[in-house]
Amino acid sequence: MDSESWINHSRQGWLTSSSYELAAFERITEELVGCVYVSSIDNVANMANIGYWITSKYQGRGYAAEATEVAENLEFNHLLLIRLELVMDPQNVASIRTAEKLHATFECKARNRYMYNGEAKEGLVYSIIPFDLGYR
Repeated sequence: MDSESWINHSRQGWLTSSSYELAAFERITEELVGCVYVSSIDNVANMANIGYWITSKYQGRGYAAEATEVAENLEFNHLLLIRLELVMDPQNVASIRTAEKLHATFECKARNRYMYNGEAKEGLVYSIIPFDLGYR
């Protein structure tokens, strides 16, 4: 997906309240660092998934955790969600470290938890709830 398509897709998600993507930029250079996204919003359970990607140039510098903390404010204070799930491949050490930096709680290793390239994959499931961050 090219950048214009991604922006249009993101805009549609915001307009329909089906997903929220937030671009992350480096403060000084204003270069795109990556994004954080809220997806799989479940209005019945009042929860969503949160994910992030950081371009290789900026990986390992804390940008994913910082961007996710900004998104948590949106999710807990404005969308009033009660639970966020972070689901990742067990081999994705960078994502595991980010979840730990965010003080997310590891809950389980789940079989067939997400799809990747048309294949069901095992995923580690972490969660964050408002109480974890001092929200009531």
